[in-house]
Amino acid sequence: MKTGIDGILRLTAVLLLASALPAFWVPALWAATGNIDVNEKFAWSETAGWLNFRPIDAGVKVYPDHLEGYAWAQNLGWIKLGSGTAGGTKAYSNMSAADWGVNHDGAGNLSGYAWSDTAGWINFNPTDGQVSIDMNNGGFSGYAWAQNFGWIHFESGEPVEYQVTVHWPEVSFSLANYMVDENGDYVGDPVTVRRTNPYGASEVEIALSDGTANGGVFSPIVYPADYQYQLLTASFTDGETEKTLGVRINDDNIDEPDETLTLSLHSPVNARLGTRTESTLYIRDNDDPPEISISDAVAMAEGDSGVTEMLFRVTLSEESGKPVYVDYSTADETATAGTDYIGHGATLLTFRPGDMSQTIRVEVLGDLLNEPEQETFFVNLSSAENATIADDQAIGTILNDDPVPTISVYDSAAEEGDTGTAYLNFTIVLSEASGKEVTVKYATADNTAIAAEGDYTPISGQTLTFAPGERSKEVSVSLAGDEEIEADETFFLVLSDPVNAEIADNEATGTIIDDDSPSRIDVDYSGNDVVDLEDAIIALKVLAGIDPGVTLSPYHDVNDNRRIDIAEVLYILQKVSDLR
Repeated sequence: MKTGIDGILRLTAVLLLASALPAFWVPALWAATGNIDVNEKFAWSETAGWLNFRPIDAGVKVYPDHLEGYAWAQNLGWIKLGSGTAGGTKAYSNMSAADWGVNHDGAGNLSGYAWSDTAGWINFNPTDGQVSIDMNNGGFSGYAWAQNFGWIHFESGEPVEYQVTVHWPEVSFSLANYMVDENGDYVGDPVTVRRTNPYGASEVEIALSDGTANGGVFSPIVYPADYQYQLLTASFTDGETEKTLGVRINDDNIDEPDETLTLSLHSPVNARLGTRTESTLYIRDNDDPPEISISDAVAMAEGDSGVTEMLFRVTLSEESGKPVYVDYSTADETATAGTDYIGHGATLLTFRPGDMSQTIRVEVLGDLLNEPEQETFFVNLSSAENATIADDQAIGTILNDDPVPTISVYDSAAEEGDTGTAYLNFTIVLSEASGKEVTVKYATADNTAIAAEGDYTPISGQTLTFAPGERSKEVSVSLAGDEEIEADETFFLVLSDPVNAEIADNEATGTIIDDDSPSRIDVDYSGNDVVDLEDAIIALKVLAGIDPGVTLSPYHDVNDNRRIDIAEVLYILQKVSDLR
């Protein structure tokens, strides 16, 4: 059994004030119902019976530093918890008739005195007892000592359950979702924390955590930081039921998806968490999508073989927080896909979030063809996603690095024939095939063959054309056939005025071969109409390199080797000796 004699003795100073306290019968009707739980509101005294801490039209209010209001004792009537009625911060001195009551140290420990006109002073912190409040669940525990009727017990288990419990205000977010523009302006309701009753001071902490948004130190230099990490506190003063909070958002220049972060309530003080302890804050992006541009490639030589990469740089005007997609394709101008470069159909180019540039690679084909000094093709952009196209076309320039080919013409020969027209063909060739059209002028010129005497048909100022890729062409000169025995004759084919080429050999000799054979016995070199020793002497002089002083054109030979040699000498001697 608890005893409270020492507790009453401790009240000596306060009891001196008792006679000055006015009697009261009922609490004023303005007294609110308090913040004691509507069901768990009873303490017990074996002498006084049930004490109701939340009676009709009254009630006890528990503040962080004191108690106010009225309880109702079954057998004693009204019990007042303190002289104060103003709420807010109040610590009773318990040293005067105007300043007495039950104090709360903020950690759940109660002290000081309540007053009953019937029972007198009630000590909440007597020797061998103290009333305390569990700051987590709000439950009262322990004993108070009443001057005139003994112990008051605030909790019990079997056989009868009773409990006085503070119904701490519940703190919750006002909404499950909020939205704020990236510049910090709320779209609709701002982030608000509410509590269910206004008594005393309460606070609750709000933690911020990443959803799709990234938190960090707030700085325009540090990236990514969509919002600033910070621990927010909603502090309610007495009478307040709603607090609006500000989350610092990083207003960047990056086009990005709407992003989210999570707000979480925790560590309530003089409050308890309600049903909505988490809320999602959406950050609505306010940036325009970036612009895409493509730059012309640096002009480059094609090379002699294989492939060389030509690079095109594609850039964004601003960094983006979204993936950016764009198609690119090539198109011929003066360069031809498949011959000068490898073409691309519609091909997807991707920028990951944070990328500012990408490179398109087009393979240029090397060759040995002399071509125009430069050939060009296009790279075109189209079908952008999460961006707009500012510059949709770039030019690739392929520089020719192959020298002009050289032109040569080769000697040729042909028999004239006996009648009609024969043809002598000259072959004209390029040292290398060219990618350009090559032209050269050609004409004939007399040597021993005379065009005016009908040996051949002259040509003057004609143009020969090599299409790109061609290396060899032929020029035909007409010859007049006859049966006249004569020496072989020659003329020239002369090249001039080349275009897209240089001449290595500008002249070729055309030989008209006489195909008329003399009689085997027609070796009358002396012209006396008789084959005799004089003819033999002429033949020997020719063999010895001595001018015989006679006309030896044409040389009639007996072995068709087209010269006078020992065969003709033997033939003449045999004729003179009648051996033939």
